[in-house]
Amino acid sequence: MASTAIGQTPYPHPWPMFGFDERNTCRGPHVQPELRWWDRLEAPGTHHPGGAAIGWFNEGPPTGNTTRYIVVGTPCNGHSETDPISCEPHARELRFYRFHPQDPNYAPFDGPVSPSRTIVTQSGGIRTTPLILADGRVVILTENALECWDPPFPAAPTTPNWSIPLVTAQGSNTSASPKLAEVDGVPRIFVWASGSLYCVSTSGVVLWSASSAVTGVNQDAQTPAIGPLAGDPTRLLVYCAGFNFPPPPPPPPPPPPPPPERFHVFHADGNPQPGGGFAPLAWESRIDRFFHLGGERKKEGTLGSPAVHRSTNPALDGKPLVGSDDGAVYAFQNTATGGAAADRWQLDRQVFISSTPALNDLGMMFYWTESGGPVGRLTDSGSVGQVSAVCRPGGWVWGAGALDSGGRFFFGDAWDQGPRLNLAIFAFSQTVLDPNGPSNFQLLKAWSQWQPPTQLGPLLADDLRQHVRAPLAIDADGSLIVVNQGYVYSLRVPARFVGDFNLDSCHNNFDIDPLVLALFDPAGWDQQFGVTDQVNLLAIGDCNNDGFFNNFDIDCLIDLMLLGCPESFHSGGGESSFMESSVAGDDWEHFFAVVDWLRDQFPEGTR
Repeated sequence: MASTAIGQTPYPHPWPMFGFDERNTCRGPHVQPELRWWDRLEAPGTHHPGGAAIGWFNEGPPTGNTTRYIVVGTPCNGHSETDPISCEPHARELRFYRFHPQDPNYAPFDGPVSPSRTIVTQSGGIRTTPLILADGRVVILTENALECWDPPFPAAPTTPNWSIPLVTAQGSNTSASPKLAEVDGVPRIFVWASGSLYCVSTSGVVLWSASSAVTGVNQDAQTPAIGPLAGDPTRLLVYCAGFNFPPPPPPPPPPPPPPPERFHVFHADGNPQPGGGFAPLAWESRIDRFFHLGGERKKEGTLGSPAVHRSTNPALDGKPLVGSDDGAVYAFQNTATGGAAADRWQLDRQVFISSTPALNDLGMMFYWTESGGPVGRLTDSGSVGQVSAVCRPGGWVWGAGALDSGGRFFFGDAWDQGPRLNLAIFAFSQTVLDPNGPSNFQLLKAWSQWQPPTQLGPLLADDLRQHVRAPLAIDADGSLIVVNQGYVYSLRVPARFVGDFNLDSCHNNFDIDPLVLALFDPAGWDQQFGVTDQVNLLAIGDCNNDGFFNNFDIDCLIDLMLLGCPESFHSGGGESSFMESSVAGDDWEHFFAVVDWLRDQFPEGTR
C-alpha cells in the first residue's frame, strides 16, 4: 500500500543530480556498503557506457505506486558504432531497474536481476547518462540522435515521443549527456555535440543551435553546465568544453601539435536579436597552458565537463569551473563578455585533469586525474582556493566522482594498466594534517574500499571488477549506483543496519524511542543521531523496501528489534553511547508500551 502519512515524503522529481542540479543532495553510505543487485549490460570490457539516472515513476495499474527506478542505457555492441543496424538488439536498450528487487528472496551472488522495463532505442547504442524529465519522459543522446521516450509504465513504448538526428563526434563519451534548465520559466534541453550546442524544447523542437567560432572541428561532446549571469541571475549562461583540432598540415607531416582545449559560453535564451534570429555565442577562451607531455596528442573523450560552483564565497559563487591539462582547475567569470579566469587552483603539474568536478554546497570540489595521478579536494579560502588534500589511487578517468551532502567523495577506479586488483569503489571523507605525507593534508577514507566480486551467477562466470569511467550516482537512500564496462550494480548500506535507530550497532529495546523520534520528528532525530556520522535515515528506516520511511515500516522494524543483535553486530546491548535512553537495563515494559501506542496511532492497514 502506498502512503506517506508521516516520516519521509517523496523526493522531488526528477532527482536533482540528473535534473536541474549536477550535485548529489543526499547522504551516501556511512559504512562500507554491500552489493544489493547487479545486471549485465554487454560483454565486459567492450565499451564505456554512461552513468545511471534516478527518478520517481508512477507504475500505473494495478498498484498505482510511485517508485524509484534506476535508468541506464546500454552501448552499441555491433561492428560499427555509428550504424544502428549493426547493433545487437540488447545492446541499444534503455533499461529501468527498481531500486530494490521485487523478489524478496533475491540474493545477488545467485545471479543478475532483470530490468523491470526495457525500451529498445532506434538510433544506436547509448553511451551517455539519461535525462529524466518532470513528467517521467526520458531523454537520451545516442550515437545518432537525441531521443525522448515516454515512461514505460504500464507498458514500454515501441516508438519515441520525438527524435532529432544528431551525429555525435567520434569522441562522444560518458560525459556527453543532455542537460535540463529553466529558461524564462520554461524547461529547455541543452546538448553539446560535435562542437555545436543545441537548445531543444521538451516537445522536441530545436529552438536554436550555435557552433564554436573557432576554426576546426570539435572532437568531444561534453555535458553542458548552466549557471546564472553575474548581475542578473534571471538570465542563464551555458558552458561547454572541448577540443579544437586544426586541419592536418601538408605531407610530410611533422609530429602533430596538441589540440587546444577550449571553453565556450552561450546565452541560454539564445540572445534574441531585434531583427529576428539568435546570437547565442557569448565568448570563448583557451583553457590549457600547453602542458602536454612530449607534445602528445590528447585522446578524444579525455576532457571533463565544466560545472557551476555554489559557494558562500561571493567571489566564486556562480562561477564555471573546468579542469585543464596543466594540472590546474580554473574558475571563469560568469559574465556575458568574460574570458579572464576568476581563480586558479594548481593541483599537480604532472597530470591531466580529465574529470568533471564533483561539487556541493559546502564549497568543496573534488577532481581526479589521468594515469595514476592524484585525487584532489579543493576548498574555498577567501578569493583563493587551496589544494587541501591529495591521494593517488590510480585511474584514467572520463567521468565524475560523486560528492554527497555529508562531504564524502565516492568514485570508481578506471586504472587500465597493471593488475586489476585496483578496480574498486573508493570513499573519502574529511581531511587531516599530515606533515609526513606528500602534502600538508591527507584525505581520510570514509570506509575501506569496496572490492567488486569476481565470481557471480550460476556459472560463476560474471566478474564485476571492470573499469569505471562513468559518473557514480547516489540514490535517495544513499545507495551508490555504479555503471562500468559491462555491468550496472547497486551498493547499499548493509541490511543489518536497518532498524538501528540509535546507531549503537544493535537491534533491541533501545531503538524504540529513536524510532518514534524519527517517525514524528525526522529533523530532531537527525540532530541527535544522524548528523554525527552523516547517516541516511531512509537507508536504516525503509524496512519494507517500498522506497519510503513511514508508518508502513513500523511492524517490520518492531520485528527486527525483537530479533535482537545479529552476529555481525557487537553483542551486549545496553545503553547507546549516543543517547540517554528512557529504557533501563533489560526492562522491556517501556518498549511494549510504546509499541502498543504506535499501533493505536496506526491501526491495522495503516502500518
